[in-house]
Amino acid sequence: MTISQTLVTNQGNEHNEKPLLVSASGDFSTVKTIQYKNRFLYSKYNPFRTIVSLIQATSFLENSIIVVCSPCLWYGLPELMKKRPASCKVIAIQDDPALYSIATQCLPQEYKDSITLCSTENLLALDDYIRTIVQTGQYKRAVRIDFSAGVQLNAPLYTALFSGIQEITASFWMNRITLVKMGRLFSKNIFQNLSAMDKGTLLSQVCNTIHKPILVCGAGESLDDTPSELIAQCFVLAVDAALIALLQRNIHVDAVVSLESQYVIQKAYIGVESFQDDILLFADIASRPSVVHSMQNKTIWFASEFSQAQFLSNLKNSHIIDEFIPPLGSVGLAATLIAIKLRQTQEIPVFVTGLDFSYTLGKTHAKGTPAHAARLFSAQKCVPVENYAASFAPGVFSVASKSHKPMMTSKSMKSYADSFARFFHHVPNLYDIGKSGVPLHIPFIQNDTAEHIIKSCANSLTQNVDNTLIAQEKSLNGIERKEKIAAFYENEKKALQTIKDLLIHGESSSKRDAGISLDTQLKRLLSEREYLFLHFPDGYALSTELSFLKRVRAEIDFFLKQIP
Repeated sequence: MTISQTLVTNQGNEHNEKPLLVSASGDFSTVKTIQYKNRFLYSKYNPFRTIVSLIQATSFLENSIIVVCSPCLWYGLPELMKKRPASCKVIAIQDDPALYSIATQCLPQEYKDSITLCSTENLLALDDYIRTIVQTGQYKRAVRIDFSAGVQLNAPLYTALFSGIQEITASFWMNRITLVKMGRLFSKNIFQNLSAMDKGTLLSQVCNTIHKPILVCGAGESLDDTPSELIAQCFVLAVDAALIALLQRNIHVDAVVSLESQYVIQKAYIGVESFQDDILLFADIASRPSVVHSMQNKTIWFASEFSQAQFLSNLKNSHIIDEFIPPLGSVGLAATLIAIKLRQTQEIPVFVTGLDFSYTLGKTHAKGTPAHAARLFSAQKCVPVENYAASFAPGVFSVASKSHKPMMTSKSMKSYADSFARFFHHVPNLYDIGKSGVPLHIPFIQNDTAEHIIKSCANSLTQNVDNTLIAQEKSLNGIERKEKIAAFYENEKKALQTIKDLLIHGESSSKRDAGISLDTQLKRLLSEREYLFLHFPDGYALSTELSFLKRVRAEIDFFLKQIP
Protein backbone atom coordinates (compact mmCIF):
# COMPACT_ATOMS: atom_id res chain seq x y z
CA MET A 1 0.00 0.00 0.00
CA THR A 2 1.18 3.53 -0.72
CA ILE A 3 0.36 6.50 1.45
CA SER A 4 -1.11 8.19 -1.63
CA GLN A 5 -3.73 5.42 -1.78
CA THR A 6 -4.94 6.25 1.73
CA LEU A 7 -8.62 7.13 1.92
CA VAL A 8 -8.87 10.66 3.25
CA THR A 9 -11.91 11.52 5.33
CA ASN A 10 -12.69 15.11 4.46
CA GLN A 11 -13.93 16.72 7.61
CA GLY A 12 -14.01 20.22 6.17
CA ASN A 13 -14.30 23.47 8.09
CA GLU A 14 -17.89 23.53 9.26
CA HIS A 15 -19.33 27.00 8.73
CA ASN A 16 -15.76 28.25 8.11
CA GLU A 17 -15.00 27.77 11.79
CA LYS A 18 -11.49 28.81 12.75
CA PRO A 19 -9.36 27.58 15.67
CA LEU A 20 -9.41 29.87 18.69
CA LEU A 21 -6.40 30.34 20.94
CA VAL A 22 -7.75 30.69 24.49
CA SER A 23 -6.05 30.86 27.86
CA ALA A 24 -6.01 27.80 30.09
CA SER A 25 -7.41 27.93 33.61
CA GLY A 26 -5.90 28.29 37.05
CA ASP A 27 -2.15 28.03 37.38
CA PHE A 28 -1.78 27.75 33.58
CA SER A 29 -3.66 30.93 32.71
CA THR A 30 -0.59 32.21 30.87
CA VAL A 31 -0.56 29.11 28.60
CA LYS A 32 -2.70 28.88 25.48
CA THR A 33 -4.93 26.02 24.42
CA ILE A 34 -6.98 25.59 21.24
CA GLN A 35 -10.74 25.50 20.97
CA TYR A 36 -11.87 24.12 17.63
CA LYS A 37 -14.99 22.39 16.35
CA ASN A 38 -16.70 22.36 19.74
CA ARG A 39 -13.78 20.83 21.63
CA PHE A 40 -10.56 21.73 23.35
CA LEU A 41 -7.51 20.19 21.70
CA TYR A 42 -5.57 20.43 24.99
CA SER A 43 -6.69 20.25 28.58
CA LYS A 44 -7.80 23.69 29.71
CA TYR A 45 -6.49 22.92 33.21
CA ASN A 46 -3.00 21.63 32.31
CA PRO A 47 -2.20 21.62 28.56
CA PHE A 48 1.20 19.95 29.14
CA ARG A 49 0.26 17.04 31.37
CA THR A 50 -1.12 14.54 28.86
CA ILE A 51 1.58 14.83 26.21
CA VAL A 52 4.47 14.95 28.68
CA SER A 53 3.16 11.87 30.48
CA LEU A 54 2.79 10.09 27.14
CA ILE A 55 6.37 10.91 26.13
CA GLN A 56 7.70 9.71 29.48
CA ALA A 57 5.81 6.42 29.12
CA THR A 58 6.93 5.79 25.51
CA SER A 59 10.12 3.90 24.64
CA PHE A 60 11.99 5.23 21.63
CA LEU A 61 14.37 2.70 20.14
CA GLU A 62 17.39 3.55 18.04
CA ASN A 63 16.87 4.13 14.30
CA SER A 64 13.15 4.84 14.58
CA ILE A 65 10.89 7.18 12.63
CA ILE A 66 8.93 9.08 15.25
CA VAL A 67 5.61 10.16 13.73
CA VAL A 68 4.12 13.12 15.57
CA CYS A 69 0.42 13.41 14.78
CA SER A 70 -1.36 16.76 14.98
CA PRO A 71 1.43 18.78 16.66
CA CYS A 72 -0.59 22.03 16.83
CA LEU A 73 1.19 24.12 19.51
CA TRP A 74 4.07 21.63 19.87
CA TYR A 75 3.66 21.15 23.62
CA GLY A 76 5.95 18.31 24.69
CA LEU A 77 8.42 18.82 21.85
CA PRO A 78 11.41 19.76 24.10
CA GLU A 79 10.80 16.62 26.19
CA LEU A 80 10.56 14.46 23.05
CA MET A 81 13.72 15.85 21.48
CA LYS A 82 15.62 15.36 24.73
CA LYS A 83 14.47 11.75 25.18
CA ARG A 84 14.66 10.45 21.62
CA PRO A 85 17.92 8.79 20.48
CA ALA A 86 20.01 10.86 18.09
CA SER A 87 19.55 8.18 15.39
CA CYS A 88 15.79 8.77 15.26
CA LYS A 89 14.01 10.90 12.67
CA VAL A 90 11.06 13.05 13.76
CA ILE A 91 8.35 13.87 11.24
CA ALA A 92 5.08 15.60 12.07
CA ILE A 93 1.78 15.25 10.19
CA GLN A 94 -1.12 17.71 10.36
CA ASP A 95 -4.17 17.17 8.18
CA ASP A 96 -6.39 20.18 8.93
CA PRO A 97 -5.23 23.26 6.94
CA ALA A 98 -6.06 25.68 9.77
CA LEU A 99 -4.18 23.58 12.34
CA TYR A 100 -1.34 23.09 9.87
CA SER A 101 -0.98 26.87 9.64
CA ILE A 102 -0.81 27.11 13.44
CA ALA A 103 1.76 24.29 13.63
CA THR A 104 3.90 26.00 10.99
CA GLN A 105 3.91 29.28 12.91
CA CYS A 106 4.44 27.74 16.36
CA LEU A 107 7.30 25.33 15.52
CA PRO A 108 10.22 26.56 17.67
CA GLN A 109 13.05 28.00 15.65
CA GLU A 110 15.69 25.75 17.24
CA TYR A 111 13.89 22.62 15.95
CA LYS A 112 13.08 23.67 12.40
CA ASP A 113 16.15 22.00 10.94
CA SER A 114 15.59 18.68 12.74
CA ILE A 115 11.83 18.21 12.25
CA THR A 116 9.89 17.77 9.02
CA LEU A 117 6.30 19.02 9.15
CA CYS A 118 4.06 17.42 6.52
CA SER A 119 0.63 18.34 5.27
CA THR A 120 -1.83 15.78 3.92
CA GLU A 121 -2.82 17.91 0.95
CA ASN A 122 -0.30 16.03 -1.22
CA LEU A 123 -0.20 12.41 -0.09
CA LEU A 124 1.96 11.39 -3.05
CA ALA A 125 4.70 13.77 -1.93
CA LEU A 126 4.44 12.39 1.61
CA ASP A 127 4.66 8.84 0.24
CA ASP A 128 7.76 9.71 -1.79
CA TYR A 129 9.39 11.40 1.20
CA ILE A 130 8.83 8.40 3.49
CA ARG A 131 10.20 6.00 0.88
CA THR A 132 13.24 8.23 0.35
CA ILE A 133 14.25 8.29 4.01
CA VAL A 134 13.48 4.60 4.53
CA GLN A 135 15.61 3.58 1.54
CA THR A 136 18.66 5.09 3.20
CA GLY A 137 18.61 2.05 5.48
CA GLN A 138 18.93 4.22 8.60
CA TYR A 139 15.43 3.57 9.98
CA LYS A 140 14.08 0.20 11.03
CA ARG A 141 10.72 0.96 12.60
CA ALA A 142 8.09 3.65 13.14
CA VAL A 143 6.52 4.82 16.39
CA ARG A 144 3.50 7.10 16.67
CA ILE A 145 2.82 9.75 19.28
CA ASP A 146 -0.26 12.02 19.29
CA PHE A 147 0.55 15.57 20.36
CA SER A 148 -3.02 16.86 20.64
CA ALA A 149 -6.68 15.92 20.42
CA GLY A 150 -6.63 17.29 16.87
CA VAL A 151 -6.04 13.65 15.88
CA GLN A 152 -9.64 12.89 16.85
CA LEU A 153 -10.93 15.28 14.19
CA ASN A 154 -9.81 12.76 11.55
CA ALA A 155 -8.72 9.64 13.43
CA PRO A 156 -9.12 7.18 10.49
CA LEU A 157 -6.75 9.23 8.37
CA TYR A 158 -3.98 9.29 10.97
CA THR A 159 -4.39 5.56 11.56
CA ALA A 160 -4.17 4.84 7.83
CA LEU A 161 -1.17 7.12 7.36
CA PHE A 162 0.77 5.57 10.21
CA SER A 163 -0.09 2.06 8.96
CA GLY A 164 1.23 3.09 5.55
CA ILE A 165 4.49 4.34 7.08
CA GLN A 166 4.86 1.10 9.03
CA GLU A 167 4.19 -0.95 5.91
CA ILE A 168 6.72 0.99 3.82
CA THR A 169 9.35 0.52 6.52
CA ALA A 170 8.62 -3.18 7.00
CA SER A 171 8.50 -3.80 3.24
CA PHE A 172 11.91 -2.22 2.76
CA TRP A 173 13.51 -4.54 5.31
CA MET A 174 11.60 -7.59 4.07
CA ASN A 175 12.88 -6.80 0.58
CA ARG A 176 16.38 -6.38 1.99
CA ILE A 177 16.20 -9.83 3.56
CA THR A 178 15.08 -11.25 0.20
CA LEU A 179 17.87 -9.48 -1.66
CA VAL A 180 20.52 -10.61 0.81
CA LYS A 181 19.39 -14.19 0.27
CA MET A 182 18.54 -14.03 -3.42
CA GLY A 183 19.95 -10.85 -4.95
CA ARG A 184 23.12 -12.45 -6.28
CA LEU A 185 21.12 -15.28 -7.85
CA PHE A 186 18.66 -12.84 -9.43
CA SER A 187 21.50 -10.90 -11.04
CA LYS A 188 23.31 -14.06 -12.16
CA ASN A 189 20.14 -15.36 -13.81
CA ILE A 190 19.63 -12.07 -15.61
CA PHE A 191 23.13 -12.20 -17.08
CA GLN A 192 22.57 -15.78 -18.24
CA ASN A 193 19.05 -15.20 -19.58
CA LEU A 194 20.04 -12.16 -21.64
CA SER A 195 21.85 -14.41 -24.12
CA ALA A 196 18.54 -16.17 -24.89
CA MET A 197 16.29 -13.13 -25.07
CA ASP A 198 16.83 -12.51 -28.77
CA LYS A 199 15.14 -15.86 -29.48
CA GLY A 200 11.89 -14.88 -27.80
CA THR A 201 9.61 -11.89 -27.58
CA LEU A 202 8.53 -9.44 -24.89
CA LEU A 203 5.31 -9.42 -22.91
CA SER A 204 4.47 -5.90 -24.07
CA GLN A 205 4.44 -7.09 -27.67
CA VAL A 206 1.80 -9.78 -27.13
CA CYS A 207 -0.60 -7.80 -24.95
CA ASN A 208 -4.27 -7.74 -25.94
CA THR A 209 -3.99 -10.84 -28.16
CA ILE A 210 -6.28 -13.33 -26.41
CA HIS A 211 -9.89 -13.34 -27.60
CA LYS A 212 -11.27 -16.08 -25.33
CA PRO A 213 -11.75 -16.39 -21.55
CA ILE A 214 -8.51 -16.91 -19.65
CA LEU A 215 -8.08 -19.24 -16.68
CA VAL A 216 -5.14 -18.81 -14.31
CA CYS A 217 -4.37 -22.12 -12.61
CA GLY A 218 -2.42 -22.17 -9.34
CA ALA A 219 -1.22 -25.26 -7.50
CA GLY A 220 -3.59 -25.02 -4.54
CA GLU A 221 -6.07 -27.74 -3.70
CA SER A 222 -9.01 -25.84 -5.23
CA LEU A 223 -7.54 -26.84 -8.61
CA ASP A 224 -8.82 -30.37 -7.90
CA ASP A 225 -12.39 -29.09 -7.68
CA THR A 226 -12.31 -27.22 -10.99
CA PRO A 227 -14.00 -29.31 -13.74
CA SER A 228 -11.83 -30.22 -16.72
CA GLU A 229 -14.73 -29.33 -19.03
CA LEU A 230 -14.69 -25.74 -17.75
CA ILE A 231 -10.91 -25.49 -18.03
CA ALA A 232 -10.99 -26.71 -21.61
CA GLN A 233 -13.10 -23.74 -22.68
CA CYS A 234 -10.45 -21.23 -21.61
CA PHE A 235 -6.98 -20.11 -22.53
CA VAL A 236 -5.13 -21.93 -19.75
CA LEU A 237 -2.30 -20.00 -18.09
CA ALA A 238 -0.68 -22.22 -15.45
CA VAL A 239 1.84 -21.45 -12.75
CA ASP A 240 4.84 -23.75 -13.03
CA ALA A 241 3.92 -25.87 -10.00
CA ALA A 242 0.51 -26.67 -11.54
CA LEU A 243 1.77 -27.52 -15.05
CA ILE A 244 2.41 -31.26 -14.79
CA ALA A 245 -0.77 -31.80 -12.74
CA LEU A 246 -2.85 -30.32 -15.56
CA LEU A 247 -1.00 -32.21 -18.29
CA GLN A 248 -1.45 -35.54 -16.50
CA ARG A 249 -5.22 -34.92 -16.58
CA ASN A 250 -5.05 -34.49 -20.36
CA ILE A 251 -5.85 -30.81 -20.04
CA HIS A 252 -4.35 -28.66 -22.78
CA VAL A 253 -2.15 -25.94 -21.25
CA ASP A 254 -1.62 -22.94 -23.48
CA ALA A 255 1.07 -21.22 -21.41
CA VAL A 256 3.07 -21.52 -18.19
CA VAL A 257 4.58 -18.76 -16.07
CA SER A 258 8.08 -19.12 -14.61
CA LEU A 259 9.15 -16.71 -11.86
CA GLU A 260 11.22 -18.83 -9.48
CA SER A 261 14.99 -18.36 -9.57
CA GLN A 262 16.12 -21.36 -7.56
CA TYR A 263 17.03 -24.88 -8.62
CA VAL A 264 14.08 -26.42 -6.79
CA ILE A 265 11.62 -25.24 -9.47
CA GLN A 266 13.08 -27.63 -12.03
CA LYS A 267 11.04 -30.39 -10.39
CA ALA A 268 7.93 -28.73 -11.80
CA TYR A 269 9.11 -29.46 -15.35
CA ILE A 270 9.96 -33.15 -14.94
CA GLY A 271 7.87 -35.11 -17.42
CA VAL A 272 6.77 -32.06 -19.37
CA GLU A 273 9.00 -32.85 -22.37
CA SER A 274 6.42 -34.97 -24.18
CA PHE A 275 3.74 -32.25 -23.85
CA GLN A 276 5.69 -29.07 -24.48
CA ASP A 277 5.43 -28.63 -28.26
CA ASP A 278 2.78 -25.93 -28.17
CA ILE A 279 3.17 -24.54 -24.64
CA LEU A 280 4.24 -20.92 -24.37
CA LEU A 281 6.65 -20.02 -21.59
CA PHE A 282 6.28 -16.65 -19.88
CA ALA A 283 9.64 -16.26 -18.16
CA ASP A 284 10.91 -13.56 -15.83
CA ILE A 285 14.38 -12.34 -16.82
CA ALA A 286 15.57 -13.39 -13.33
CA SER A 287 13.96 -16.85 -13.49
CA ARG A 288 15.88 -20.14 -13.64
CA PRO A 289 17.82 -20.18 -16.98
CA SER A 290 17.72 -23.97 -17.22
CA VAL A 291 13.90 -23.83 -17.38
CA VAL A 292 14.11 -21.75 -20.55
CA HIS A 293 16.55 -24.24 -22.07
CA SER A 294 14.59 -27.32 -20.96
CA MET A 295 11.29 -26.09 -22.41
CA GLN A 296 12.86 -25.61 -25.85
CA ASN A 297 9.90 -23.56 -26.90
CA LYS A 298 8.58 -20.10 -27.57
CA THR A 299 9.54 -17.80 -24.69
CA ILE A 300 7.83 -14.54 -23.82
CA TRP A 301 9.93 -12.45 -21.46
CA PHE A 302 8.81 -10.13 -18.72
CA ALA A 303 10.79 -8.30 -16.04
CA SER A 304 10.00 -7.85 -12.36
CA GLU A 305 11.53 -4.77 -10.79
CA PHE A 306 12.84 -6.59 -7.72
CA SER A 307 14.95 -3.54 -6.85
CA GLN A 308 15.07 0.08 -7.92
CA ALA A 309 18.57 -0.46 -9.21
CA GLN A 310 20.24 1.51 -11.96
CA PHE A 311 21.51 -1.59 -13.75
CA LEU A 312 17.89 -2.70 -14.23
CA SER A 313 17.01 0.75 -15.55
CA ASN A 314 19.92 0.43 -17.98
CA LEU A 315 18.31 -2.68 -19.46
CA LYS A 316 15.19 -0.64 -20.12
CA ASN A 317 17.11 2.39 -21.38
CA SER A 318 18.98 0.09 -23.77
CA HIS A 319 15.58 -1.16 -25.06
CA ILE A 320 16.45 -4.74 -24.19
CA ILE A 321 13.24 -4.80 -22.15
CA ASP A 322 10.25 -2.52 -22.56
CA GLU A 323 8.73 -2.30 -19.10
CA PHE A 324 8.81 -3.64 -15.56
CA ILE A 325 6.00 -5.28 -13.66
CA PRO A 326 5.76 -4.73 -9.89
CA PRO A 327 7.72 -7.14 -7.66
CA LEU A 328 4.70 -9.28 -6.80
CA GLY A 329 6.71 -12.07 -5.18
CA SER A 330 4.21 -14.82 -6.02
CA VAL A 331 4.03 -16.57 -9.38
CA GLY A 332 0.24 -16.71 -8.96
CA LEU A 333 0.04 -12.92 -8.78
CA ALA A 334 2.41 -12.56 -11.73
CA ALA A 335 0.29 -15.01 -13.78
CA THR A 336 -2.87 -13.04 -12.96
CA LEU A 337 -1.25 -9.78 -14.05
CA ILE A 338 -0.07 -11.40 -17.28
CA ALA A 339 -3.56 -12.75 -17.95
CA ILE A 340 -5.05 -9.29 -17.53
CA LYS A 341 -2.49 -7.88 -19.96
CA LEU A 342 -3.12 -10.66 -22.50
CA ARG A 343 -6.88 -10.33 -22.86
CA GLN A 344 -7.96 -8.27 -25.84
CA THR A 345 -10.48 -6.13 -23.94
CA GLN A 346 -11.70 -5.75 -20.38
CA GLU A 347 -14.88 -7.55 -21.39
CA ILE A 348 -12.95 -10.81 -21.77
CA PRO A 349 -13.33 -12.65 -18.42
CA VAL A 350 -10.33 -13.87 -16.45
CA PHE A 351 -10.84 -16.66 -13.90
CA VAL A 352 -8.46 -17.84 -11.19
CA THR A 353 -8.35 -21.16 -9.39
CA GLY A 354 -5.77 -22.86 -7.23
CA LEU A 355 -4.61 -19.52 -5.81
CA ASP A 356 -5.58 -20.56 -2.30
CA PHE A 357 -2.69 -19.13 -0.24
CA SER A 358 -3.79 -21.63 2.44
CA TYR A 359 -4.43 -25.35 2.83
CA THR A 360 -6.47 -27.84 4.80
CA LEU A 361 -4.99 -30.09 7.47
CA GLY A 362 -2.70 -32.63 5.83
CA LYS A 363 -3.11 -31.35 2.28
CA THR A 364 -0.92 -28.55 0.95
CA HIS A 365 -1.22 -28.76 -2.86
CA ALA A 366 -3.41 -30.14 -5.60
CA LYS A 367 -2.98 -33.76 -6.68
CA GLY A 368 -0.22 -34.35 -9.21
CA THR A 369 1.79 -31.26 -8.32
CA PRO A 370 5.49 -31.75 -7.47
CA ALA A 371 4.82 -31.32 -3.73
CA HIS A 372 2.09 -33.99 -3.80
CA ALA A 373 4.23 -36.33 -5.93
CA ALA A 374 7.11 -35.96 -3.46
CA ARG A 375 4.84 -37.02 -0.59
CA LEU A 376 3.65 -40.05 -2.57
CA PHE A 377 7.24 -41.02 -3.33
CA SER A 378 8.40 -40.75 0.28
CA ALA A 379 5.30 -42.30 1.90
CA GLN A 380 5.83 -45.34 4.12
CA LYS A 381 4.39 -46.87 7.23
CA CYS A 382 5.66 -44.10 9.51
CA VAL A 383 5.39 -41.30 6.92
CA PRO A 384 1.85 -40.86 5.58
CA VAL A 385 0.99 -39.14 2.32
CA GLU A 386 -0.82 -36.45 4.28
CA ASN A 387 1.53 -33.63 5.22
CA TYR A 388 0.32 -32.90 8.74
CA ALA A 389 3.65 -31.42 9.76
CA ALA A 390 3.04 -28.42 7.50
CA SER A 391 0.00 -27.46 9.58
CA PHE A 392 2.02 -27.37 12.79
CA ALA A 393 5.14 -25.66 11.47
CA PRO A 394 6.33 -22.46 13.20
CA GLY A 395 4.43 -19.40 12.04
CA VAL A 396 1.44 -21.34 10.67
CA PHE A 397 -1.98 -20.23 11.88
CA SER A 398 -5.64 -20.87 11.16
CA VAL A 399 -7.72 -18.63 8.93
CA ALA A 400 -11.30 -18.72 7.65
CA SER A 401 -11.67 -19.67 4.00
CA LYS A 402 -14.08 -18.10 1.54
CA SER A 403 -16.52 -20.90 2.47
CA HIS A 404 -15.98 -20.09 6.18
CA LYS A 405 -14.11 -23.32 6.84
CA PRO A 406 -10.84 -23.27 8.81
CA MET A 407 -7.66 -23.52 6.77
CA MET A 408 -3.99 -23.16 7.55
CA THR A 409 -1.79 -20.36 6.27
CA SER A 410 1.43 -18.54 7.10
CA LYS A 411 2.43 -14.92 7.30
CA SER A 412 4.05 -15.00 3.86
CA MET A 413 1.10 -16.73 2.17
CA LYS A 414 -1.35 -14.38 3.86
CA SER A 415 0.70 -11.42 2.66
CA TYR A 416 0.43 -12.74 -0.91
CA ALA A 417 -3.35 -12.97 -0.53
CA ASP A 418 -3.44 -9.41 0.81
CA SER A 419 -1.26 -8.27 -2.09
CA PHE A 420 -3.61 -9.99 -4.53
CA ALA A 421 -6.56 -8.10 -3.06
CA ARG A 422 -4.68 -4.81 -3.17
CA PHE A 423 -3.54 -5.19 -6.77
CA PHE A 424 -6.62 -6.76 -8.35
CA HIS A 425 -9.75 -5.92 -6.33
CA HIS A 426 -10.70 -3.20 -8.81
CA VAL A 427 -10.07 -5.18 -12.02
CA PRO A 428 -13.30 -5.71 -14.03
CA ASN A 429 -14.37 -9.21 -15.06
CA LEU A 430 -11.83 -10.95 -12.83
CA TYR A 431 -13.42 -13.89 -10.99
CA ASP A 432 -12.38 -16.46 -8.39
CA ILE A 433 -13.74 -19.95 -9.07
CA GLY A 434 -11.57 -21.83 -6.55
CA LYS A 435 -13.81 -23.41 -3.91
CA SER A 436 -11.22 -23.32 -1.14
CA GLY A 437 -8.62 -20.84 0.03
CA VAL A 438 -8.67 -17.45 1.69
CA PRO A 439 -10.87 -14.70 0.21
CA LEU A 440 -9.15 -12.80 -2.59
CA HIS A 441 -11.60 -9.87 -2.49
CA ILE A 442 -12.68 -10.36 -6.10
CA PRO A 443 -16.09 -11.83 -7.06
CA PHE A 444 -16.29 -15.51 -6.02
CA ILE A 445 -18.54 -17.48 -8.36
CA GLN A 446 -19.65 -21.09 -8.71
CA ASN A 447 -18.79 -23.27 -11.70
CA ASP A 448 -22.23 -22.95 -13.30
CA THR A 449 -21.97 -19.15 -13.15
CA ALA A 450 -18.54 -19.35 -14.76
CA GLU A 451 -20.00 -21.54 -17.51
CA HIS A 452 -22.71 -18.95 -18.14
CA ILE A 453 -20.15 -16.12 -18.31
CA ILE A 454 -18.02 -18.10 -20.76
CA LYS A 455 -21.00 -18.85 -23.01
CA SER A 456 -22.16 -15.27 -22.95
CA CYS A 457 -18.72 -13.94 -23.78
CA ALA A 458 -19.15 -11.72 -26.82
CA ASN A 459 -16.32 -13.31 -28.79
CA SER A 460 -15.21 -16.83 -27.96
CA LEU A 461 -12.83 -17.27 -30.92
CA THR A 462 -9.72 -19.26 -30.11
CA GLN A 463 -7.14 -16.79 -31.31
CA ASN A 464 -4.06 -17.20 -29.17
CA VAL A 465 -0.48 -16.03 -29.23
CA ASP A 466 0.59 -18.16 -32.18
CA ASN A 467 3.67 -19.04 -34.19
CA THR A 468 2.94 -16.38 -36.79
CA LEU A 469 3.05 -13.59 -34.24
CA ILE A 470 6.21 -14.95 -32.63
CA ALA A 471 7.96 -15.45 -35.98
CA GLN A 472 7.00 -11.95 -37.15
CA GLU A 473 8.34 -10.35 -33.98
CA LYS A 474 11.57 -12.33 -34.16
CA SER A 475 12.20 -11.32 -37.75
CA LEU A 476 11.57 -7.64 -36.99
CA ASN A 477 13.26 -7.24 -33.61
CA GLY A 478 15.29 -10.37 -32.85
CA ILE A 479 18.45 -9.27 -34.66
CA GLU A 480 18.23 -5.73 -33.29
CA ARG A 481 17.77 -6.98 -29.71
CA LYS A 482 20.68 -9.38 -30.12
CA GLU A 483 22.92 -6.46 -31.06
CA LYS A 484 21.76 -4.45 -28.05
CA ILE A 485 22.38 -7.40 -25.74
CA ALA A 486 25.88 -7.85 -27.17
CA ALA A 487 26.56 -4.14 -26.60
CA PHE A 488 25.29 -4.42 -23.02
CA TYR A 489 27.56 -7.40 -22.35
CA GLU A 490 30.56 -5.59 -23.84
CA ASN A 491 29.90 -2.43 -21.81
CA GLU A 492 29.55 -4.38 -18.55
CA LYS A 493 32.68 -6.41 -19.24
CA LYS A 494 34.69 -3.28 -19.90
CA ALA A 495 33.34 -1.56 -16.77
CA LEU A 496 34.00 -4.58 -14.54
CA GLN A 497 37.56 -4.87 -15.80
CA THR A 498 38.06 -1.16 -15.12
CA ILE A 499 36.73 -1.44 -11.56
CA LYS A 500 38.91 -4.48 -10.98
CA ASP A 501 42.03 -2.68 -12.16
CA LEU A 502 41.23 0.38 -10.07
CA LEU A 503 40.74 -1.73 -6.95
CA ILE A 504 44.00 -3.61 -7.51
CA HIS A 505 46.31 -0.77 -8.55
CA GLY A 506 44.58 2.30 -7.13
CA GLU A 507 46.09 5.60 -8.23
CA SER A 508 48.69 3.81 -10.39
CA SER A 509 45.99 2.04 -12.45
CA SER A 510 46.13 2.54 -16.21
CA LYS A 511 42.33 3.02 -16.03
CA ARG A 512 42.51 6.08 -13.78
CA ASP A 513 40.67 9.21 -14.84
CA ALA A 514 43.02 11.96 -13.67
CA GLY A 515 40.25 14.56 -13.82
CA ILE A 516 38.41 13.14 -10.80
CA SER A 517 39.31 11.46 -7.52
CA LEU A 518 39.62 7.69 -7.27
CA ASP A 519 36.59 7.50 -4.97
CA THR A 520 34.50 9.51 -7.42
CA GLN A 521 35.52 7.33 -10.34
CA LEU A 522 34.67 4.17 -8.42
CA LYS A 523 31.33 5.56 -7.29
CA ARG A 524 30.37 6.46 -10.87
CA LEU A 525 31.17 2.97 -12.09
CA LEU A 526 29.64 1.10 -9.15
CA SER A 527 26.48 3.20 -8.99
CA GLU A 528 25.29 1.61 -12.26
CA ARG A 529 26.30 -1.92 -11.25
CA GLU A 530 24.44 -2.61 -8.02
CA TYR A 531 24.47 -6.33 -8.80
CA LEU A 532 28.00 -6.33 -7.36
CA PHE A 533 26.77 -5.41 -3.88
CA LEU A 534 22.97 -5.54 -3.84
CA HIS A 535 23.09 -8.77 -1.84
CA PHE A 536 25.42 -7.42 0.83
CA PRO A 537 23.72 -6.96 4.23
CA ASP A 538 24.68 -3.28 3.95
CA GLY A 539 24.14 -3.19 0.20
CA TYR A 540 21.27 -0.72 0.34
CA ALA A 541 23.85 2.06 -0.03
CA LEU A 542 27.09 2.29 -2.00
CA SER A 543 30.21 2.74 0.07
CA THR A 544 33.88 3.24 -0.70
CA GLU A 545 34.99 1.88 2.66
CA LEU A 546 37.83 -0.63 2.32
CA SER A 547 35.83 -3.57 3.72
CA PHE A 548 32.99 -2.86 1.27
CA LEU A 549 35.32 -2.58 -1.73
CA LYS A 550 37.09 -5.83 -0.80
CA ARG A 551 33.77 -7.64 -1.03
CA VAL A 552 33.01 -5.91 -4.33
CA ARG A 553 36.36 -7.06 -5.67
CA ALA A 554 35.44 -10.67 -4.86
CA GLU A 555 32.19 -10.33 -6.82
CA ILE A 556 33.74 -8.94 -9.99
CA ASP A 557 35.33 -12.23 -11.08
CA PHE A 558 32.04 -14.05 -10.48
CA PHE A 559 30.06 -11.74 -12.75
CA LEU A 560 32.75 -11.62 -15.42
CA LYS A 561 32.23 -15.38 -15.74
CA GLN A 562 28.51 -14.81 -16.44
CA ILE A 563 29.28 -12.76 -19.56
CA PRO A 564 29.52 -15.00 -22.66
